[in-house]
Amino acid sequence: MRGVLLVLALACGCRQSGRELGPDPKGNESVKPSPPPAPSAPPKGPPLQLVVANLPSDAVELRVKNVSEEPVSLAEDIDLQHEEAGVFVSTHYEVWIEPGCQRGKSATCVTISPGEELRPTLWMGMSCGASCPCRANVMAAPGTYRFVVRRCDATGSVTSSSFVWP
Repeated sequence: MRGVLLVLALACGCRQSGRELGPDPKGNESVKPSPPPAPSAPPKGPPLQLVVANLPSDAVELRVKNVSEEPVSLAEDIDLQHEEAGVFVSTHYEVWIEPGCQRGKSATCVTISPGEELRPTLWMGMSCGASCPCRANVMAAPGTYRFVVRRCDATGSVTSSSFVWP
């Protein structure tokens, strides 16, 4: 019975009555359970915080905040995704990270300082230029959408919560 207890104790890393287990009947050394692992630091969260708000004026506001202690370089274009059959796919709509219709003026990346927050131009449900003028603008289909902001250093992206349009 003691041999069975020893095997179970080894399998689960348990201690018997708070003390070390003694030698097994075959004369092997006593078993000393390993100490519990040291607590590790909590994993760091993403360096960006995305906040989406549906506004009463049939517009959607996105705020992009750098919550890290380092500057973060972001892709100029924001991927607007539409949910289709339970899967989000890119709409290829033109949504830009810089406010005021500044597309193409930042050499493809925008760097934001720690604590800095960007408020891109409101998305008014149009296919190009957010609410900026462009040719062949089409109203987006009703449904569930989300924004994806990519880092320029290719270390990933951050996805907003989903929202319903209109």
